[in-house]
Order: sequence, then structure tokens, then C-alpha cells
Amino acid sequence: MMYVVRNRYKESLKPADFPKVNKLIDEGIIPAMEKVQGVRSVRAFNGLSGEVILLVEIDELAAIDRALVDEEYGRIAAGMFDYMVRVGGEVWYDRGSWAKCYGRDTTTQERP
Repeated sequence: MMYVVRNRYKESLKPADFPKVNKLIDEGIIPAMEKVQGVRSVRAFNGLSGEVILLVEIDELAAIDRALVDEEYGRIAAGMFDYMVRVGGEVWYDRGSWAKCYGRDTTTQERP
């Protein structure tokens, strides 16, 4: 299961701030989040529209709750607010996770 986090760069950022943001993500956010129980991996992508997108592979949705209350992750993630605004989050289910959460794979139709 993937949890997708979208952040938008603040318009007030200077070009010199972008390496600081990437360092914070690579050396702070990703390692801290990967220590949280239930988080398998974290990958970061920069979009052309000024967004940073984090793809967080998780075992269960509770992993996101654990990350949000984790003191180390929270302390590090707070530094993102200097550079970015959170604009959304969503969950992407692989078919096995969908079936585990909802009882069966409703993405395919059974034929009579």
C-alpha cells in the first residue's frame, strides 16, 4: 500500500533554499520515517509544478498514524514548514492490500 504526500514549495523560496530542502528530505525525513514501524520505504520526487511528492510504502494505514506521533520524525518533519506547504495526501492500494482492507478485490468484475 502506498501513502502519497504532496508538498508545494513556498513562493518565497530562493534558489539557494532548494538544496537545503533536498538535504532535509534525503538526510532527515526519509531516514526518520523509515524507522517507524510499518513503513517499508520512502521515495521522494520533485515535480515541475513546484511540488515534492513522497511515496511511502506502508504495511497498514496505522503506520502513518505512528509516524505522526513519532517524536523524532515530528521534530525533523517540522523543518519542512520553513520551505513547504502540505497540499494533500492520499492512499494508493495494491490489489492485495485492497482485498485485506475491504474483504475482496472489487477492482475486477466476476462474470456469471
